[in-house]
Amino acid sequence: MTFLETEVTEDADPALVGTTPTLIPERALSLRADYTFQGNLDGVSLGLGLRHQGPSFTNTANTLEVDSVTLGDLYGSYEISDEVTADLAITNLTDERYVTGCQSEFVCSYGAGREVSLRATRRW
Repeated sequence: MTFLETEVTEDADPALVGTTPTLIPERALSLRADYTFQGNLDGVSLGLGLRHQGPSFTNTANTLEVDSVTLGDLYGSYEISDEVTADLAITNLTDERYVTGCQSEFVCSYGAGREVSLRATRRW
């Protein structure tokens, strides 16, 4: 969890003193919960993650805002043997279209859409 209170304290343009810089959300939060099964499902782990990014400003005058966004992620793992593990992760589960931040009204970045990854790991 992050709470920031950023403020422009000096600038060549005195009208910008006291404003919040662009690209910097004042709050961000990440939560993650996972569960490891035992018994018949021994070796299986499942998890859920939530990521929240608060609003940020689009311009130096702080008259336009980038909306906040909350994203969900799922992941799972299966320990096939003492040496081999398989991991599955799905980020941005709902395939939310969102803007991560803007430097101006015309220069913005979009966040990643849904991504699915599968990885197998072998320990030697």
